[in-house]
Amino acid sequence: MAKVNQFTPDDHKIVTSAVSQAEKTTDGEIVTIVTGESDHYGDVAWAISGLVALTALLVISLFPEVYLGIIDWMAGGWSGITALPYWALFIFAALKFLVRA
Repeated sequence: MAKVNQFTPDDHKIVTSAVSQAEKTTDGEIVTIVTGESDHYGDVAWAISGLVALTALLVISLFPEVYLGIIDWMAGGWSGITALPYWALFIFAALKFLVRA
């Protein structure tokens, strides 16, 4: 795990000054500070998202009918077209679900 940044009062002054200067030269954009060090919150977010993805893959592998049911629900009943491969049906279902006309 990476260590958490520990700002000293001098570091705080330097960052505050840099942000003030950046805000003066921008036209309402958000000023972001990027450091080379990570914090524990980012590591936790990556771990949780990985667990969610692995859980979803496990459910799909154990219960493929759930996956096909999701595709059928997203496509509005169009997954009965068996001539298309399942990946094409999923892409169609995702587009139909995301693009509301």
